[in-house]
Amino acid sequence: GALAAAAMPAPPAWLVPALAAVVVVAGAWAYAGSLRGAFVLDDVRAIVRNPTIRTVWPLSVPLSPPSESTVAGRPFTNLSFAVSYALGPSTADAIDARSFHLGNLLVHLAAALVLLGVVRRTLASPRLGARFGAAAPWLAAAVALLWAVHPLTTAAVTYVVQRAESLMSLLYLLTLYGAIRAHADPGSRWWPAAAVASCACGMATKEAMVTAPIAVALWLWLFGSGEGRRAGP
Repeated sequence: GALAAAAMPAPPAWLVPALAAVVVVAGAWAYAGSLRGAFVLDDVRAIVRNPTIRTVWPLSVPLSPPSESTVAGRPFTNLSFAVSYALGPSTADAIDARSFHLGNLLVHLAAALVLLGVVRRTLASPRLGARFGAAAPWLAAAVALLWAVHPLTTAAVTYVVQRAESLMSLLYLLTLYGAIRAHADPGSRWWPAAAVASCACGMATKEAMVTAPIAVALWLWLFGSGEGRRAGP
């Protein structure tokens, strides 16, 4: 049945962690210089002049971002900035940018790892597993590595306020990954809950997240079983 077809060829236990480590190291090396960056442009209104990020608790404060800035209507993004402020050496008089840049880099690397998981499980799905299952870890790592170091993602990593973009991407991928895992394990309660929670947080991060449920439905239709529409030649 579909569940039997969904069973992936088991790679060596060390392979996926090793490939993930390569992706993380490469991404960290590519963007290590961003940790020395300063606040620029919209960072000033969204972070430097934003009093709602000066505390994490009560949550009602960071979840109520000011209007007329990049974080307006994006409470989860604003909360993430409050966490960066709390974890950094910032003071009431000066906000240190390093913890914010580090937060952006960590979000980007986490997204690369989740992308690796999504691609690996897609290539080993009932639709594609016969052709790509054995090579899935290597191909997925190649895709994730390209994501991690590609210049196209530079602004989302180095421009602090664009964490709205990278954090939404991470939550989008987590939603899809959770749905994929839930489909493979229908008895699981954790994975459906993780997908729903990620989607909800993503909706509060950036408006483009609204397409995530459509992406999940398309994945299930194209790759979720061996009887659906062909995904390609």
